[in-house]
Amino acid sequence: MPKRGDYIERKLVDIMWREGHGAIRSPGSGASTHPSPDVLACINGKLYAFQVKSTASDRIVYTWEEIAQLATFCERFSAEPWLVAAFTRLAPGELFFMKAANLPEKRGKTFSIRLAEAKKSWMRLKDFLDQASGRVPPLPL
Repeated sequence: MPKRGDYIERKLVDIMWREGHGAIRSPGSGASTHPSPDVLACINGKLYAFQVKSTASDRIVYTWEEIAQLATFCERFSAEPWLVAAFTRLAPGELFFMKAANLPEKRGKTFSIRLAEAKKSWMRLKDFLDQASGRVPPLPL
């Protein structure tokens, strides 16, 4: 049985294709010797790189190293770096999106987000797709 994170990555790729965009998953992205995102998508000719995390609890943790590697990849590929969070037990079916540039100042070795915070300050899937597709103007974050 695939890991929960793999399932969410595949689900995100499926959603992108269903919405008319191209997307690929990079299996084992964390094990590569070169920076690579979990999912890479092209929406209206613009590349988006996603670091995807999922949890059954109410908190997701990203390491700053993961975020730095995502940024390095995005610099090389002219892509926009985003974090995606899925709280599989507490908010089933929902994906939350945060532009990496909008993260708070770096403190410690990790960045964590709780479900309550994600609901307040991260974008939902529909809002992300509307903004990325140009269907609505960008929201201030």
